[in-house]
Amino acid sequence: MKRSSPSKRQLALWILSLIVVVSMVCSLVMMIRPSTSARTPQPTAAPVVPTITPASTLVPTHQALTAAPPTRRPEATATTQITPTIAASPTWEQPPTESASMGERDFTFAAGGDNRGGEEIYRQILESVQKDGSAFLVHTGDLVNSGTEAQFKEFAQLMSDFKLPFYPVPGNHDNPNGLLTAYLKYSGAPAAHYSFDYGLVHFSLIDTSLGDASPQELAWLAADLEATSQPVKVVVLHHPPFDPAGTDHIMRQGNKEFMELMTQKGVRLVLAGHIHSYDEQLRDGVRYIITGGAGAPLYPEPNRPAFYHYIRVKVRGEELTTEVVRVTQ
Repeated sequence: MKRSSPSKRQLALWILSLIVVVSMVCSLVMMIRPSTSARTPQPTAAPVVPTITPASTLVPTHQALTAAPPTRRPEATATTQITPTIAASPTWEQPPTESASMGERDFTFAAGGDNRGGEEIYRQILESVQKDGSAFLVHTGDLVNSGTEAQFKEFAQLMSDFKLPFYPVPGNHDNPNGLLTAYLKYSGAPAAHYSFDYGLVHFSLIDTSLGDASPQELAWLAADLEATSQPVKVVVLHHPPFDPAGTDHIMRQGNKEFMELMTQKGVRLVLAGHIHSYDEQLRDGVRYIITGGAGAPLYPEPNRPAFYHYIRVKVRGEELTTEVVRVTQ
């Protein structure tokens, strides 16, 4: 029996059905297949990396603190080393300072201060010091009345005939503007604070001209005393940390800390001025002497007579003895 061929109508229906089936299959495949955007990661912003600043190089305390004195005055007044060479004054000539290796084990030095306004007395002291065998003169401050350049020029002229090394510290009357401008120009001091060695003695000279021992000044002093290998230590400043007679003519602050430092570092002798008199006391093994009788108006107290004077300190190896030299008008 012969099979009949499909009609054109049937063929069109088959083709249409096939197209519908293929479309459905393609749609299903697209639903199951992951999208390209899901498979391909989208670009992200670059990660933020924190900037790490390297830590500053640590500097040993004694080096850092010799670079600059308290911020109360410009960098120009800073010491550049712990034991600077004492420069000659720009106004008068001084012999070279003895170094630690050249200084004699046995020697005598003079100390005094507060000569302001008392030129006649101070001239007598200068003449006596040059004749009594002293190797040098330490000055405890208040060289002039009000710290002007004119007054310091007069002081320099007064010192022009003094032939021994001269080591001053600034007093409150030497520092009217807080900068020690004229003092550093004419006094012969190399800096606001400095130190030097002579024989077996280390001398530390600090700045209390603003009326206190500031934390910065005490830090410099502690480092300076720690760095020395000299067996005998002497500290010089203007304002005393206390007054045995009980007056308030002392440092406004830093007193306790200063005295504790003197004991901790084994300082043998502290020389101060500011009080126009002489006094002495031993505290915690440290000998404190106030010598402020070099010419300024005297400050007598009921329990302490005042007189013009200077001190002679005899050094015999590691032993210190003192003598008060009275000066009359």
